Amino acid sequence: MRKVTMDGTVTTVANDLEVRTSDDKPTLFGGSEGILAGLSIDSIGNVYVADAGNRRLLKINSGGKVDAVLRSDPPYFPNGVATTPAGDVYVMEVGFALPSKWSGPRIRRISSDGKNTAVGQVLAEGNSAALKAEAAQIAGRSAEATIGFFYTNAWAKYAVGLLVISFVTLSIFAWKRRRRRRHA
Repeated sequence: MRKVTMDGTVTTVANDLEVRTSDDKPTLFGGSEGILAGLSIDSIGNVYVADAGNRRLLKINSGGKVDAVLRSDPPYFPNGVATTPAGDVYVMEVGFALPSKWSGPRIRRISSDGKNTAVGQVLAEGNSAALKAEAAQIAGRSAEATIGFFYTNAWAKYAVGLLVISFVTLSIFAWKRRRRRRHA
């Protein structure tokens, strides 16, 4: 993984993100290839990368050390990540099993002390009314509208919708959390 600055300077952040251990879960498609699907940097410079292909969230510290801080149980895999100034990390996971069975997306929170909890899940894609209702409850009306737009009549739209939803949902969660802390 490399970082490119505005003046064009290229530096290596981490070398090998695909090293697997016995603790890792089965890969997404049976290979050992990482599929990097999301990235966020916390307030002290740690880089968090959603490694969807290997079903894990990686943390890269400023020295380039790579640790898996979350290993998703199949059929789920991380595909988005957002960090908060307080040190919490929110991870968007989606469930997928071959040949084409999707489970609804869910959000996991890793608190600054390392505690990992599920904070919300959108129901499976078979029930669009329930999907939109739960998304509205979890992330607000903007996510509900996004799901409604992408969820109509086409698997491709649903897949694209999940990518958009992961970004929108994680952004909304982080924003609502900051807002609550300011008013508390």
